[in-house]
Amino acid sequence: MRPPRKCVTTQARAAERSCPVCAANFIPARAWQRVCSPRCRQRAYLERRIADAVATKLRETASQAPREAATHYPAAVQSPSSSPS
Repeated sequence: MRPPRKCVTTQARAAERSCPVCAANFIPARAWQRVCSPRCRQRAYLERRIADAVATKLRETASQAPREAATHYPAAVQSPSSSPS
């Protein structure tokens, strides 16, 4: 059985990078590789999920704030078109 081949062009172009998760220096096996290990890849994914969830929650809270303020007015203060004639 043959040993697995390494991509010659990738190895030639590969420069040492720093992992954004753990700050370790590594040489990527693929041109698109951003993290040094599967563990760091999973941790980066979880951090992105948490960041997305927080951003979504902030958007929801910001969009609900004006509606809640409008519903607290008494009926007499609201526009006369809403009262029955």
